[in-house]
Amino acid sequence: MIRLSEIWSGMKKYRKCDEIVEILKAMVRERIRHSSYFLPGEVAMAEEIGVSRITLRKALAVLEQEGVIRRDGVRTEIVEKRDILSNCGKILFVASVRCSTFILPAMERLWACFAPEVIRRGGNVELFSVNHMTSAAEWKENISGADVIFLTAQDPASPEVTELLKKAAGEKVIFSLMETLSAPNFIYLDNYAVGQMAAQTLIEAGCRKIAGMSFDYECCHNLMFARRMQGFRETLEKNGMFHSELIKLIPTANDARFDPEIGDKYSKTARSAIEQLYAAGCDGVFLTSDEEIGLITMNLFRQKVIPSQMKLLSFNGVGDAMRNHPPITCLSHGTHKVVEAVIEQLKLIAEKRFVGPVEILVHPKLYVNFTLNSMPYFALESKPVSAVVG
Repeated sequence: MIRLSEIWSGMKKYRKCDEIVEILKAMVRERIRHSSYFLPGEVAMAEEIGVSRITLRKALAVLEQEGVIRRDGVRTEIVEKRDILSNCGKILFVASVRCSTFILPAMERLWACFAPEVIRRGGNVELFSVNHMTSAAEWKENISGADVIFLTAQDPASPEVTELLKKAAGEKVIFSLMETLSAPNFIYLDNYAVGQMAAQTLIEAGCRKIAGMSFDYECCHNLMFARRMQGFRETLEKNGMFHSELIKLIPTANDARFDPEIGDKYSKTARSAIEQLYAAGCDGVFLTSDEEIGLITMNLFRQKVIPSQMKLLSFNGVGDAMRNHPPITCLSHGTHKVVEAVIEQLKLIAEKRFVGPVEILVHPKLYVNFTLNSMPYFALESKPVSAVVG
């Protein structure tokens, strides 16, 4: 568990009570996520947060009045109804698979994080795996049997399935994870902010010639990747550092055969592009995805180019970048933040207080490692989850 003192280090004393309330609420969420239902003693909390006990007690009193905690003079208990999500009915988690495997490991992590959180609160959650062989009849059966739908995929995006979902949206709550899917309620990663943070991170790391790189099929056919590149370009433009020739959309090679020294058709063309960028004098590169990043950067690591001369930043899709040696700095996919946001909405549904449509953007943050050299811990903190309820 991350100590709050690491996140809020340097912010000592003289903070307003409402600031401490927000810090304590973050502590409560973190403890609940780790199945811990008691806060530390006042002395330990005051020391960790860096405030006086008088201010801390005022903030604790606010939380107690709001029903977040319960104090008995000895312990501070976090108040959460353990079976609250049982009132939500059947929660359907829709994800794309190939054979019996998740297509996107990011979705696998989301399911692995989401399902236990729902079950622990008494909820009934079921995984609906879909692919090109899933019939409209199967979609209809699963949708009709669900009360809440968490839509992370729509495969295939057939007109018949789309109509089923549109009809269901008028009868039950449907959350959509991605901007590319149509649903009345959205809880998704702010992909534009991913690009913004990527550009700003490289600038603050001292880079002076920065490039962006993505596969053409991603940016041309996927709104999420296009939004990442848009945020990246516009941030560079605002800082007077944009060079159009340094935004590369990498075509896929015709030869799909796998080679142990090259990889597949994607990594071959991507590796060639990143070597061209290095030869052109780029000292900072943003890859919109870390898929097969080990193969893409293999020769540059051998030449000891990364991370000293060229600072490489990626977005964590499958986690490959963190398994490199040294690990490549990544932006977070925000799994836990997405789950927290969905759980909060499910609680409102369970208490019959949900008001939709709701749009929640989960902001990215920097993974902690030292591959950008000059970047300290939490140099760019994620913004809090924000919601706009219409």
